[in-house]
Amino acid sequence: MDESIYMINLRDAFEKPRNKRAKRAMKMIREFIAKHSKTPLENVKLSNSLNSLVWTRGIQKPPRRVKVKMIRTNGKSYVYHIDEKIEVPKEEKPKGKTEQAKEDKKEEPKKKEAPAEKKQMVKKEKDKDKKAAASNKQEDIG
Repeated sequence: MDESIYMINLRDAFEKPRNKRAKRAMKMIREFIAKHSKTPLENVKLSNSLNSLVWTRGIQKPPRRVKVKMIRTNGKSYVYHIDEKIEVPKEEKPKGKTEQAKEDKKEEPKKKEAPAEKKQMVKKEKDKDKKAAASNKQEDIG
């Protein structure tokens, strides 16, 4: 696991038309990290808080520069804003047949029947509703 802190200058995003600046700024961050971490562009993951920071003032006015922390693991680069609390991604272990079988069992939803007491209470409430509706009808008629 490799960590680095970068100050990324986004001034070139302002050369684009107003309605494409924030999008270009996000692309610039991704390209910068790909270049400096030597990972493919597809393996650069940006955090939600970094995304919201760039888009805070809208598409027309992204920040001029951003300070980020980059963590590189397993051929992927994760980028966070410097002030963000970082959740380090866990390494996934290859799963054996027994572990996959356990997960399949967990995924199957189990239907639980309501206890008899609850069923009786529901029936009582329905009976009350029916009686109330019948008495309202009699008052309307009479």
